[in-house]
Amino acid sequence: MKVLVSGGGIAGTTLAYWLQRSGHEVLLVEHSPRLRTGGYVIDFWGVGYDIAETMGLIPRIRELGYQVGEVRFVDGRGRKSGGFATDVFRRMTDDRFTSVRRSDLAATIYRAIEGKVETIFGDSVASIEDEGDRVRVGFDRGAPREVDLVIGADGLHSRVRQLAFGPEAGFEASLGYHVAAFEAEGYRPRDELVYISHGVPGRQISRLSLRDGKTLFLFIFRDEYLSREVPSSERERKEALASVFADVDWEGPRILAALEKAGDIYFDRVSQIRMDRWTEGRTALIGDAAACVSLMAGEGTGLAMAEAYVLAGELRDCGGDHVSVFARYEERMMPFLKRKQDSAAKLASSFAPKSAFGLTFRDLVTRLFRIPSFADYFVGRSLRDDIELPDYGFEKRTSRSQALGSIAQGDRRLKSRTGGLMADDQDNPGIRVPPPLIYLLPLILGLLLDRTAHLPFLPRNVARALGWSLLSAGALLSGWFFKTMREAEAPVRTDRPVPRLTTEGPFRYTRNPGYLCLAMTYAGIAALRNSLWAIIPLPLVLYAVQREVIGREERYLERTFGEAYLAYKQSVRRWM
Repeated sequence: MKVLVSGGGIAGTTLAYWLQRSGHEVLLVEHSPRLRTGGYVIDFWGVGYDIAETMGLIPRIRELGYQVGEVRFVDGRGRKSGGFATDVFRRMTDDRFTSVRRSDLAATIYRAIEGKVETIFGDSVASIEDEGDRVRVGFDRGAPREVDLVIGADGLHSRVRQLAFGPEAGFEASLGYHVAAFEAEGYRPRDELVYISHGVPGRQISRLSLRDGKTLFLFIFRDEYLSREVPSSERERKEALASVFADVDWEGPRILAALEKAGDIYFDRVSQIRMDRWTEGRTALIGDAAACVSLMAGEGTGLAMAEAYVLAGELRDCGGDHVSVFARYEERMMPFLKRKQDSAAKLASSFAPKSAFGLTFRDLVTRLFRIPSFADYFVGRSLRDDIELPDYGFEKRTSRSQALGSIAQGDRRLKSRTGGLMADDQDNPGIRVPPPLIYLLPLILGLLLDRTAHLPFLPRNVARALGWSLLSAGALLSGWFFKTMREAEAPVRTDRPVPRLTTEGPFRYTRNPGYLCLAMTYAGIAALRNSLWAIIPLPLVLYAVQREVIGREERYLERTFGEAYLAYKQSVRRWM
């Protein structure tokens, strides 16, 4: 089939690669006169990483990428107020994680198809006439062409989507923020491989040092700070950012001075594209054109590559039946993308909290990421791609590519789930609230109250000794717990099926080592702070965990493992 792909970004070039591998004739059309450069840096992992590996591109991507070592939040005087080391990302992805410019990733994919597919730069699709058995496509500059299929991979503001489905306003869902980015040369200071951010209510500035003496700056702010529509010219963008961030301290004045000398400023709404269907006649959409999750998701690039891989795979041996192909493509990918969009929408407020309390809360939470059990649980949830992509027979698969599309640790065959149910007959314990949150939120509330009115409950030396002892013991138990779970290939999350009963390691001495180490960590932090406000909620926390979490887990394990679990339950205590 002859397929026109509109958009030379990551989604379009990935689709062109796999279509060309299948023997289709591809016409790739890109609005820009050449491959785009610059752009903000994205995190790359998961299903997209797996697909790139099957394409043989990972060595080059990692060479171009940045192995960022720390995410750091600072106050107005540049002092660290929150953040975490990024080793948790590499630990949870088996070191299959890097940060790379969007443009560098797109260029790397394009080099794999350069000279193998017809490419037109500096032109755009202007009209689409679906004639039933073919599509006649008009262009802004070039002569019309006839093709079998048109695929819109032309981004958030897709021209193909507008022509085939209607105005953008009918599909765009704003998340309430705007984003801007630019690069500057020679900016000082530099903090190599550290992503630094300073936030005030509703606004945040971040910077990342790049190669060749360049620094990338990213601005995020709530819509109410912008008094006009999205500015269209470079001068209007600079004026808008200077107005929004005029009173932000830290390095704000210095960054705004660098902005004045910059060119090529990216500026846009933070939005999602939500559609009930991605196909119309002989036209289909992929990537941001179909289901933009927004930069809040952190994985839009990998998701776009997954959509491209699936669509190309379904077209591989379709016999010209594009209707069935499009239906299978939507059925396989649409529920997965909708869940990713929902997650991104929930996380949006954490990027630029609208209150001082929200900023303090975020910073405290990220500080707790130094505790492995907290970091692994919360970060692991965001890194999981609960989708299983088929083998379309493009090539012989390596041992790693056999796991394509299922990065979920410990359960490579996990099917897509939404979770959140509480029925006793479902195939997981059915717990709505992540257990670490049950410990975390009361602890943070207690610490915030303590900052207002400090009430000690132990002599200072006793509090420090007890606090460090509990934290050390909790860290050791946490490490032992996670090691045992990995070796048993058992899920840590409470909304996942348990494939086997784990009785080794710390489970020989307590049925709940994970919750015990969380309790020890909570008590250790409260003791180190010597905070009566923080320690008071602990009994209620333990009661809630025992009733709402452990009780449900025990009922589930009894249903699942029967006599084996009952015998284990008789021989090992619930806590210690």
